Amino acid sequence: MANFIPVLDVTTKLQRKQFAEKYLFDIDGRISLYSGSHGKNIPNTVPLWSCIAVGNVPNIVHDYFPVHYASSVKEYMKSNALNVLPDWPRKSGDLMPLENVWREMVNRFEVEGIFANTVNELWDAIEQVFNVMNRGGYFMEVILDTRNKLRRLLENDGDWVDVN
Repeated sequence: MANFIPVLDVTTKLQRKQFAEKYLFDIDGRISLYSGSHGKNIPNTVPLWSCIAVGNVPNIVHDYFPVHYASSVKEYMKSNALNVLPDWPRKSGDLMPLENVWREMVNRFEVEGIFANTVNELWDAIEQVFNVMNRGGYFMEVILDTRNKLRRLLENDGDWVDVN
């Protein structure tokens, strides 16, 4: 897998820094992972989602990827009263706990030589690796590391945070 790292422009770095300062220093600036059984099938989309929440009100985090703004996704969010975290900065996958989870899952597939020949085999393998990661406390580590990432972002003047 190629490791392409785009250069962040000054405006994006500033937005990232403002986001980090808000959630590091706001008294209610808690970022947490919410998990629930709210899955729905939206035709012609990938059936995966995640959100972060401040308090008990979940907000969907979009990383500005074009598919997140498809009309079917917008309609689903509107009809289900889902909110998007309004100030998530562009080009900030390095801060997203879910991106770390997928990166680790891909790594485990490669290291353990896991291959799937069918969709069912793939889902079985994802579930198996996911359950192993969950037993090891990995998800809690990723969530707790979010504040450290925000601190490192400020130390890096808004630039990328090392996620390895």
